[in-house]
Amino acid sequence: PKIDIAAGGKIDEAKVGALINLIREGPAAPADPARPRPHEREDDVLQKTLEKGVLVERENGTEKAIAHYREALARTTRPDHRAILLLTIAEAAAGVGDRDAALRTYDEVIAANGPGKVVAQLRKAELLEKLKDDAGARAAYGELLTSSDATVRTKASLRLAMVEERLGDTARALALYEEILAWAPSSPQA
Repeated sequence: PKIDIAAGGKIDEAKVGALINLIREGPAAPADPARPRPHEREDDVLQKTLEKGVLVERENGTEKAIAHYREALARTTRPDHRAILLLTIAEAAAGVGDRDAALRTYDEVIAANGPGKVVAQLRKAELLEKLKDDAGARAAYGELLTSSDATVRTKASLRLAMVEERLGDTARALALYEEILAWAPSSPQA
């Protein structure tokens, strides 16, 4: 699912939490509520870092918030936290129109080949499509066609079919639409 944390160029605090849940590894809740999860303190630090970033952005602008997130990124080694911070930076950069910085940051997440990779690939493809870089979007969506996540695969196939149609490859677009129907005949996307 797409979580636009920087709608209108402003970081949305509630959506930052949703992004964390999308990326975070591990169980949704601890087996024993009386026992804290192993990384609970680190998770709290990340949450506070993200909350502070929202305040920094509100008071001092998105560039200062991005600098705050970059400083936090330099202090963390956990792959899931790095992915969350990088995706937050990319979304904030895209929200203020710095598309090149957003694309570079998505590439950082993708290159790490860990948590958040698929989210970064999908966001990158969507941004390239929005920028009317159909060749770039074609390649980025094409990489997602082998995703193990059926929702991601279906969305990438649908968007790729639309790109192929715009590029004039109607036969490829029709083949993709047929694949979507075969995978998920009752899907609203199909």
